[in-house]
Amino acid sequence: MSVWGRIFVDHPWSALLVAALFALLWLWRSPRRRSPGLAIVAALPALAWTAYAVYEWGMNVWSGSVIAPIRVDLLVMIPLLIGISLLGVAAMVRGTA
Repeated sequence: MSVWGRIFVDHPWSALLVAALFALLWLWRSPRRRSPGLAIVAALPALAWTAYAVYEWGMNVWSGSVIAPIRVDLLVMIPLLIGISLLGVAAMVRGTA
């Protein structure tokens, strides 16, 4: 299993730590924000990681009830979360420049 799987799939609560980090960054950077549109984009990673944690918890419960869970959904989820995270970081950096 990959590093992603060992960290986030086996322990869904760890995605909440990433969500909390993005929320703290958003709160720290929000007073200096110029554009409300950028504020929404900067908040997306925290929301996405929270949603992923809830989803992954549900999948963790589900995988205990099947014989051989095949997680094809991660082929979409991982790049999507990485993309949203990079977009949010870029919005935070751009909003404070």
